[in-house]
Amino acid sequence: MTEQYITTKIRNRAGIKVKSLFLMVFTISVISLNATGPEDLVYITEDYAPSNYLENGELKGVAVDLLRALWNKMGVENQAIEVYPWARGYQMVLNRADTVLFAMTRNKDREDFFKWVGPIYRGRTSIITLSDNYDGIESLSGIMSGKLGALRDDLGYHLLIKEGFNPELIWEGNSVEQLVKMLESRRIDYISIYEDSMREYASSTERELQDFKTVRVLSENVMYYAFNKDTDDSLIKRFQIALDQIDDQRRSIVESYMGIP
Repeated sequence: MTEQYITTKIRNRAGIKVKSLFLMVFTISVISLNATGPEDLVYITEDYAPSNYLENGELKGVAVDLLRALWNKMGVENQAIEVYPWARGYQMVLNRADTVLFAMTRNKDREDFFKWVGPIYRGRTSIITLSDNYDGIESLSGIMSGKLGALRDDLGYHLLIKEGFNPELIWEGNSVEQLVKMLESRRIDYISIYEDSMREYASSTERELQDFKTVRVLSENVMYYAFNKDTDDSLIKRFQIALDQIDDQRRSIVESYMGIP
């Protein structure tokens, strides 16, 4: 065996070792890009009372207060929460790693797109009209003859489509206030919306809850924190354990906003 051959062989082996080390470092670097703790996540919500809403510039609501209680339980300082329209926030948590959107109804259509922590609270999505505009029609076929509105890309919108309503005939709004104004101006006849959001809106605007009539219940909802599907399972488990441990506090928060435990 010549000296040149021996030198070449040693260099090749060294090259293999260097490449292996590079791959190990690269792999570790990629893994480290994923969130490892609650403080590494981006928290997203919408302005949609009573779950999460702005009042005099302050973000509050059932899901907001409960999230802060979760951070405290996990020994984490309060984190920033970004507020976006629902459709934008939904796309962000669907496509961006290390994001959390709340509060989201958990159902079979969404089940595999996210990882979940909850429940936060329960409620109903219904078709609602003005009481003085109620004509006794409660069948879906009868309601279809009217004009409907829903929040853009919200569960209420998707439930209407699932029930057979033409999406091109559903007026899409960006806020509860916008939908109610459309309803009061008779530009639409019904809105598909979360009932507790209507209660909160009526209370905050000094309207009477009796001014609105639930025509038909579309679904019973269970609200959760929805995490991007690539979030590490150990982090999801950490959140869920913390939530289970403060269940009494969760009930108290829900009752303070909604009057029900």
